[in-house]
Amino acid sequence: MSIRDLHPTPRRAFSTSRAGFTLVELLVVIGIIGLLASLLLPAVSGAWAKAQRTACVSNLTSLGKIAELYAQDNKGWYPFAKSENPPAFKSFQVYLDFDDALDADIFICPSSSDEAAEAQPGAAAILTESNVSYAYTATKIKNTAGSDVALASDDSIAGKGAKRENHKKGVNVLYSDKHVEFVSVDKLPESMLPEGLIDSTGKH
Repeated sequence: MSIRDLHPTPRRAFSTSRAGFTLVELLVVIGIIGLLASLLLPAVSGAWAKAQRTACVSNLTSLGKIAELYAQDNKGWYPFAKSENPPAFKSFQVYLDFDDALDADIFICPSSSDEAAEAQPGAAAILTESNVSYAYTATKIKNTAGSDVALASDDSIAGKGAKRENHKKGVNVLYSDKHVEFVSVDKLPESMLPEGLIDSTGKH
């Protein structure tokens, strides 16, 4: 009998581990991921919409402050284009002409698909219908008009057939006393614009 017979070489244990997943396991994992995504997406979407609405309020608040500065130099009158029932973008151009350092992004609601006007070298940007996503007063008003008189607002509501949608269920409104509040759809006229306002297409 040899020494090898007395001390046989130990056999390696057979491995039962598997590499990768079966098709069924992959489908289960994909299903779980899909379920989690469907649960989280509404919360993420809602938070994003709220952030955009807050940024929109900031835009309108800033416009109110600029309007007041303009009014102080113009006997209390807010900026307004020199024509009858001018579309909103023409009156907003007065803001830029008053302060050519003003960023044209201020006229774009973050929820809208409108694009800001490009700045002009050494001059104010030139606004067009597609560079503004806010409606504006259709008549010339003073800074003493009152807290219930609208000066500007979102010009469209998501889900209401608008081409360049802003928010859902209502609009942010800047009033002549410079406060901003959200007005729900059920409190708006059929045009979906606060009373006295006109959008950049000329719609009241």
